[in-house]
Amino acid sequence: GRERGGRVVKKGQTVLGLVLQGNDRFRKIDIDVVPTIFGSNVVSGLENLEEKINRAVSDIISVSTRVAYVTGHGVPDISDKRTGGGAGLYGELLSDMYEVVPVDLASGDIPGDIRVMIINGPESPFSEEEKYRIDQFLMEGKSLLYFANSFKEINPRNMYSQQQPVVIPLNTGLDELLAHYGVKINKDIVLDKNCTKVNLGDMIKDYPLMPMIVKEGLNRDSIITRYINSALMIKASSVEVDDKAGEKGLKSYSLISTSDDSWLMKGRVNFNPFTMIPPAEGELSSYSVALYAEGKLESFYKNRPLEEIKGKGAKDAFISSKKLDSTVGSGKSRIIAVGSSEMTTSGFVSHARKILAGTNRGSSSSNDILLHSMVDYLAGNFYVPQMKGKSLENNPLIKTADHTRFMLKVINMVMVPLFVVLSGLLIWRRRIARKKHIEILFSGESIK
Repeated sequence: GRERGGRVVKKGQTVLGLVLQGNDRFRKIDIDVVPTIFGSNVVSGLENLEEKINRAVSDIISVSTRVAYVTGHGVPDISDKRTGGGAGLYGELLSDMYEVVPVDLASGDIPGDIRVMIINGPESPFSEEEKYRIDQFLMEGKSLLYFANSFKEINPRNMYSQQQPVVIPLNTGLDELLAHYGVKINKDIVLDKNCTKVNLGDMIKDYPLMPMIVKEGLNRDSIITRYINSALMIKASSVEVDDKAGEKGLKSYSLISTSDDSWLMKGRVNFNPFTMIPPAEGELSSYSVALYAEGKLESFYKNRPLEEIKGKGAKDAFISSKKLDSTVGSGKSRIIAVGSSEMTTSGFVSHARKILAGTNRGSSSSNDILLHSMVDYLAGNFYVPQMKGKSLENNPLIKTADHTRFMLKVINMVMVPLFVVLSGLLIWRRRIARKKHIEILFSGESIK
C-alpha cells in the first residue's frame, strides 16, 4: 500500500484504518497518521470518527437501490475523496439513497438488480465486449447516465517548462454507440459570456469555459431541472439528438442549455482563458450541454454475428446465444447524456458549492441536486428532486450585455441626477409663484 503522501509502505510497517463488513458489503474508514515537528507520529482525524463509523454502518445495513458505476478506462475513482480529480464527493452525495456498485465491464457481468448505469468520463477505448454489455443493458429497458469526456489536457512533464498544456481529443468508442441510438456528443467545447470569474495573478477575468446556467437554461418541463434555478458547467461539449431520432420513436429534450451569448471552440482546443475571444454578436447562440432521451432502441449489434463481438481470448460463455436486438417490448430505454464529466470530480463539486451556495463541502448546492436528480429520475424516484430543491435559495443574476450596462450607467449617473435637478427647479419656481400670490392676496392688490 501507500501512505497519504504517496510513499510506499515497507514490509513490516502498516497504515492504520478500519474496515466494517456485513450483508456482503464493506466500508473502509481511513485514519491518518501524520508526523510532528518532534519526529514522532500522531493519529489525526479522530474528531469525526464517530460520524464516519455511523455513516458506514448505515450504508452497510441499509436496503438501498443499487446503481452501477463503470470502472477502468481512466474514469474518476468513486471512492477517492482526497484528491480533486476523484469522484468521492459525487459518490458521497448519492450514498444517501443509493448503493454505488463498481462494475468492470471487461471482467464481469452487470448484476441483474441494477437498473441504472453511470459511465463517468472514460479516456480509453472500450472493447466490443464492453460495448456489447452496455448495449444489452439498454436493450433490457434500463437506463444509462453518461458524462462525456471529449478532450484531455496533458501538462508538460517538466514543471519548469514554458511549454503550454496540450489538449487532445479522446476516442472511447462510446460516441458511435450513442450516435446509433440517436444521441450525438460533438467534438467541441461550449464557451459562454455568462460565466464565472477566475483569479489570474493580479487579474480577475471572465472564464467562458465555466458557464453559469440560469433559470432560462434549465428545462422547466423536466422534473430533473424544474426545481433548481442555477447550475455550473465546465469544459462541456455540445450535445444533440439525431434529426431522424423521432422517426425511430425516440423522445428527447434538452435538459441544460447555455445562454444566447455562447459560442463553440472547435479544431485546436485551448483552455487558456486569454485565447477565448468571443466572435461577433451575430455568431453567438445557445447550445445544449445535457439532454434526455427515451424510447424503444435498436441494438447496435443487430444482425451482426457473435464472432465479431467476441474479442481475442474471450470465454465462450461471455455472450449468450439469446441476443436482444431491440428494447424489450414491455419497457423503454432511457439515456441522459451530459457534455462534461469534470462536473462530477470532487474538486469541481467543492468549487460549485462555494460559487452557488457560498459554502464549502459541508453543504449542498444546486449542482449537487442536479447530479442527484439525474440518478433519481432514471431510478424512478421522481419525488426526490422537488424535496431536495426546497432547500435552495440561490437565484443568480443574469449577466447583462455591455451596451445594456452602459445605458444603465447613463441613466443612473446622468439621467437620475438631471431629473432631480429639474424637479428641484420646478418646485423652486412654484414656491416663488405661490409666495407672490400670497403677498398680492394680503396686500389687497387685484390679481390679474
